[in-house]
Amino acid sequence: MPLSETARAVLAMLGVACLAALPLVWRTPDASELALFVIAPLAYTALVRVVMLDAVLWQVVPAGHALAGAALVISASPFVRYRERLASHRRDGPGR
Repeated sequence: MPLSETARAVLAMLGVACLAALPLVWRTPDASELALFVIAPLAYTALVRVVMLDAVLWQVVPAGHALAGAALVISASPFVRYRERLASHRRDGPGR
């Protein structure tokens, strides 16, 4: 069932309002919190859940290029972890 024009307008206004409010609630992370962005495990299950929700609610499946991009990002995650571990090993030395 497609969304009505009114529902689309409400969703658009809600999105704009959320984006406009973001600078008001954003807090710059301190040094200890920045480390979490680097070492936190990457959770891509949300991507799968959103695609499934999109398919259930709006009967829309992402285009092939969107799925290919998601696959590229997800498959790059192990490589990024490997590079970070390698850089950390070089920086700290093998005995630390």
